[in-house]
Amino acid sequence: MMRSLYTGVSGLRNHQTDLDVVSNNIANINTLGFKTGRVTFKEALSQTIQGAGRPTSEIGGRNPMQVGLGMSVATIENIFTQGQFQSTGNASDLAIQGDGFFVLAEGNGQFYSRVGAFHFDAEGRLVAGNGRAVQGRSASADGTIDPAGALGDILVPAGLRSDARATSRVAVAGNLDASRSPIGNVVEGLSLLGEAAATDSLATLRNGSGVSLGLRNGDTVTFIANATAVTRIGELHTETGDPMSLAGATTITVTDGTTTAAITTLTDDSTLADLASAIQSALTSVTVTVSSDGALQFANAGGSPVSLSATVAGTSDFNRLIREVNVASGGTNFSSRADARTTLTVGSGAGEVSTVDGLATALQGAFREVAGAAATVSYGAGGPRFTFTGGGTAVTGLRVVESGGGSTLAAALGLPNGSFGASDSVASDVILDVASAEDTLATLHAASGQSLGISAGDLLTFAASRGGTALAPVSITVGADGGAADAAAGTVQGLLDEISTALGLSSNDAASIGSDGRIVLRADGGTANALSDVSLFESGNSVLAQAAAFSETSSAEDVKSAGSITVYDGLGNRHVVALAFTKDPRVENAWLWTASSETPATIVSGGSGTATFNTDGTLETFASSAGGPLTIDPGTGAASPVSMTLDAAGGGALAGLTQFAAQGEVLLTGQDGYASGVLESVAVDDRGIVNGVFTNGTTRSLAQIVLAKFTNPGGLLKTRDNAFVASTNSGAALIVNPGSAAGTVVSGAVEMSNVDLGQEFTNLIIAQRGFQANARTISTGDEMLAEVVNLKR
Repeated sequence: MMRSLYTGVSGLRNHQTDLDVVSNNIANINTLGFKTGRVTFKEALSQTIQGAGRPTSEIGGRNPMQVGLGMSVATIENIFTQGQFQSTGNASDLAIQGDGFFVLAEGNGQFYSRVGAFHFDAEGRLVAGNGRAVQGRSASADGTIDPAGALGDILVPAGLRSDARATSRVAVAGNLDASRSPIGNVVEGLSLLGEAAATDSLATLRNGSGVSLGLRNGDTVTFIANATAVTRIGELHTETGDPMSLAGATTITVTDGTTTAAITTLTDDSTLADLASAIQSALTSVTVTVSSDGALQFANAGGSPVSLSATVAGTSDFNRLIREVNVASGGTNFSSRADARTTLTVGSGAGEVSTVDGLATALQGAFREVAGAAATVSYGAGGPRFTFTGGGTAVTGLRVVESGGGSTLAAALGLPNGSFGASDSVASDVILDVASAEDTLATLHAASGQSLGISAGDLLTFAASRGGTALAPVSITVGADGGAADAAAGTVQGLLDEISTALGLSSNDAASIGSDGRIVLRADGGTANALSDVSLFESGNSVLAQAAAFSETSSAEDVKSAGSITVYDGLGNRHVVALAFTKDPRVENAWLWTASSETPATIVSGGSGTATFNTDGTLETFASSAGGPLTIDPGTGAASPVSMTLDAAGGGALAGLTQFAAQGEVLLTGQDGYASGVLESVAVDDRGIVNGVFTNGTTRSLAQIVLAKFTNPGGLLKTRDNAFVASTNSGAALIVNPGSAAGTVVSGAVEMSNVDLGQEFTNLIIAQRGFQANARTISTGDEMLAEVVNLKR
C-alpha cells in the first residue's frame, strides 16, 4: 500500500509544476514578446510482477503484468508561435514577422529577444529597455552596407549631416503638343493698281486717281441724251423718264383739227425721223422735222391755223409727245421734248453687265440710239480708256446717271457736258483696277493712281530681315514679257516668284497678291522666320518706294512648352534651370530646345539642341548641339562646371518626353542633387535598414539590423528581461538580414505575448483536477493503512 502513497505524491508534485507553468503564462499575459510555456508528463517507472508468456500448443500467450510507480514531468517547453502586433507609432519600436530574434549585446555576452521596444540612448546607440545594444551592420558614408561586414552596435549620432551633392542628372518628361503648328507673320504692302483689262470685273474698277467707280451688282447706269432723228420710238422717254413706247400698238391717230388720219406703218423700232415723216405725209397742213433738243418741229407755211395731236388707243405716255400743238398760220411750234434713255444693270445675270468690255458694248448700244449706227464706244484701243466716237449725228443733253446719285463713273467717262459733235471723238479718264498677278510691272500704279514708273530693263532691289537678321538684298531685272527666269520678272507673278525665292519661303502662297492689290508675304512658321524691314525700291524712284511700303499685319507665333527645376552645385547652392521647347517649323516631328539659368549661374555648354519624335509620338532622339551634357558655371565658388545629363527617355517608351495631340506640358520631374542637411528623423524598413531622413529631403541608409535564426528555438535558455541565450540543443545562432527566412521587420509596432488566456484557464482547471485526484489517492491509501493497523486491536 505504501506504493500507492508514493505514486500519489508524484502526481501532486508534478501537477504543482504544471500549475506553476500555467500561473507563469497567465502572469505574463501582457509581457511583450513573451512565449507561452507548456508542460508534458510521462510515466515515471513500472514494476514488472510477471513477464509475458509465449503461446504454446496447449495454452495461449500471456501479457506481462506491471504496476506503475507514479509519473514525472517529461518536458517544460516554450511555444514560439507568432504573437499579435501592437501599433505604437514610435519609429524605433520594432516587431518581427517570422521566427527570427533580435540580437542584443551586453559586454561580451550576446542575447536574443523578440521584444523590439527600442530607443536611442545619449550616444545615439539603438538599445533595448535594459540598455542592451541592438546589433547590426553599419553603412558606409555613401549609404552602402556590406552584407558580410562585422556586427556591431547600431549607432546614429546626433547632428549627423548629409553632404551637399551637385546635380548630375535631370529627368525630363511631359508632352509636346503635336496638333499645333508654328504661325508665320504676315507682311503686306500698300494697295497697287493696274490698268483695267477688258475682261476685268466692274466691281473693282478705279478712276485715274485711284477712286473706286463704286459699281456693285444691282447698281444701274442710265445713259441719257436728247432724242435725235435716229432715236427709235421704243427708246423715247419723257423728260421725267417715262417711256413713250408704242407698247405694241399698231395705229397712231393724228389730226390737225380738220383732217384725221391713221398711221399704221410704225413700230417701236421706227425712228423719230420716221414718225415725223409719217405725220407730215398724213397731214399736209404742216412740215414736220426733228429739232436738236429732241422735239418735233411743226411749221405752217401759211394755211389756216392748225391744232395737232397724235394718239394711240389706250393709255400711253406716247400721247404726251404731241397733244394740242397749236401752229398759227405761217408760224412754228414744237411737240414735247423727248429723251433717249438706256438703263444698264450691273451684275452677272441675263441682260446684265459685269465686265469692262460688257460696259463698253452696252454704252455703245445706248450711244448709237442718239448718235447713229456708226457711233462707237470702245475700250483699250488708246490705252485703258473708253473712247466715244460720233456717228454723224450731233448729240445734246448728254449725261450719265448712276443709281444712288453717284457721279464717279460719269466723271471718269469724260463725256462732254450736254453736247457731242457729229464727228467728235472723246477719251475717258484712265480706268484702273486692283493689281493682279497677271499685270505687267510697267502698268502698275500706286493707290493714288500715279504710275510706279517701272519700265522693262529697270533694276529693282528687294530687301528684308528674317528673324531679326538682315538678308542679302536681291536685284530683280524687270523683263519685257511675263516670263521670269532667275533674276528677271515682267509681271507681278514673276516678281512674287523672285521674292519667294529670295526669302526661301516654302509654301505655294508664301508670296501672293490679294484681292485688294496688296502684295502679301507669309513667312514660314515661328518667330525665327518672322519677316521685317521689307522693302522694294529702285534707285531714283520715290513713287515705287512709297507705294511698295510693307508693314506687319499678323504676328508670328511659336509653339512653345517650357518647364523649370531647382538644381544644386557642389556647395549645395540652389540654381533654377529652365528648359524651353519650340516646334521646328521646317522639320517634321522635331522641336528645338534651349536651356537657361538664373543668375549668378551661366550656361557654359550644351544649352541647346533638338528633340525628334517617331510617328507614333515616342521619343526618337534627344541631343544637344554640343553633343555633351548641360554644363553651368554656378558662380558661387563651387566647383565649376556642374555637368547635368538631360534624361528625356525615362524608363520606357512613354515614360519620358512624348509628342501627342494633347495639352503641351514640359515636366522636369526630378534631379539627383541636394543641399547639405541635418538628420531629422530615422525610419526602419521591412529589411531592417535604418534610414536617416535629412532636412535637405534626402534619405540615406545608416545601418541594417540583423536577426538570429536557430535550428531549434525551443532549445534556447531563458534569461532575465525576456531574453534568451543559446544552449547546446538550440544550435548556433545563424545571423541573417531581415527579409530572408528569419522574417521581416515591422516598424512602429511591438509583438505582444502569445499566451491564449482561454487555453490557460482550461489548463488551470486540468492541473487543479489532477492535483485533487492525486490527493484523493493518498487519502484513500491512508484510510486503507489505517484499517490494516486496526486489525491488531
